[in-house]
Amino acid sequence: MSYTLEQMRAVFCPRTVAVVGAPRSFKPGLVFLQALLDPGFKGKVFPINPNADEILGLKTYPSLSGIPERVDLAIILVGIEQVQNVIEECAQAGVRAAIVFTSGFGETGEPLGLQREREMVAAARAGSMRLVGPNCMGVYCPESGLAFFPSMPQVSGRVAFVSQSGSLSAFVTLMGRLRGMSFSKVVSIGNECDLSSTDFFDYLGNDNRTSIITAYLEGTRDGRTLLETLKKVSLKKPVIIWKAGFTSAGARAVSSHTGSLAGSESVWNSVFKQAGVIRAQNIEEMIDIATTFHYVPETVGRRIVIISGPGGPAVAAADALERGGLKLAELSPKSIEKLRTFIPAAGASLRNPIDLGVAPWGIISLYSDTLRVVDEDENVDATVLIGGGLNPSGQQEYLELMMELKKSLKKPCMLISLAGFVGDVEFCNKLQSAGFPLYTAPERALASYSEVVGYYEWRQDVGKCASS
Repeated sequence: MSYTLEQMRAVFCPRTVAVVGAPRSFKPGLVFLQALLDPGFKGKVFPINPNADEILGLKTYPSLSGIPERVDLAIILVGIEQVQNVIEECAQAGVRAAIVFTSGFGETGEPLGLQREREMVAAARAGSMRLVGPNCMGVYCPESGLAFFPSMPQVSGRVAFVSQSGSLSAFVTLMGRLRGMSFSKVVSIGNECDLSSTDFFDYLGNDNRTSIITAYLEGTRDGRTLLETLKKVSLKKPVIIWKAGFTSAGARAVSSHTGSLAGSESVWNSVFKQAGVIRAQNIEEMIDIATTFHYVPETVGRRIVIISGPGGPAVAAADALERGGLKLAELSPKSIEKLRTFIPAAGASLRNPIDLGVAPWGIISLYSDTLRVVDEDENVDATVLIGGGLNPSGQQEYLELMMELKKSLKKPCMLISLAGFVGDVEFCNKLQSAGFPLYTAPERALASYSEVVGYYEWRQDVGKCASS
């Protein structure tokens, strides 16, 4: 790759940041400056505005040349007519990287916009400076305190997100938080006139703070290099990509959004298959699959037990299981005998799926007791538990029983919160903190689990081929 580690450190973990074009009053640019103060950028911030002495309590400088030390990262918020001059000034001042928020470049499809991009890149390269954008939101990195909105989570995690959509970057971050996941690095790449999705995939593939890579892509300018990079990265860690823009209408939207080449669906599917990339059909599926990788260990198998209070979702789960190439585990006779000792016979079924009927509404411990028996069965690789916590009066007991049981569970257990995540955020957060992945439907849980199993099997097969 053409980037250096020093340049990427300037993008994600700069020691000094200049906000060029920081406004005095509330405008979009002021939000970016406020985002550095809350949750709190760990380095120094230098607002640049020739018409102000102070903004948000920070000393303001008329230009980059007045800053008393070298700037690692410049966030450029000026109008399009001023961008080129600012880029040249940054390059001359030795700025290592710049994020260009301004739009009106290649995504317009106009010759002038494309020419401006080329001139901007040439000026940056002349000063050994790298660019993110233009037409982007920039970077969120809890490790350094960089953020594109105020009050973003301060906890650093293991998931990274690369996005050709700006606002989606913040939205995905918040969605992940609802699922108990934190992010290592998030980057909105916009038109990627310089640093591209391929560069960031390569960098994140070697980033020891990142173990799961997710992305939203609309297209690429260099499919061959992207394929070769994804092949290497997928052997180290899972890559989940939500690709949009396959239809004629979608392709037109892509062109006007970031100026990328969308490409045909069959070509992209071939790229994903060759590279071992997991394709997500939508944002919910991308988050589901990332959630499963986040909580489920590599040593997983296809034999599943379904435990359910309401019977209907268990049948739907069995359908989803088979569609995903998974198997209903055959419980051992020993396990079935144990279950008979405490599961009421009326309205229940001990065959897999295990239908507990209405009994859990009065006997909350049936969920945890059943899970404990199933977890000890050698014929079982993982469990899906549906319906726990539906009874409001028994939520606290259910929570305490499950959190205590999690300490001794040997195999993955996916919990289905039919009530969703919004109504009982604290309840869901506690279960996720204990290590239980939560989903809103068994179909979503099993579809994502199937992708996780398939990925680890693929990686193992590729490793065997390489060593033989």
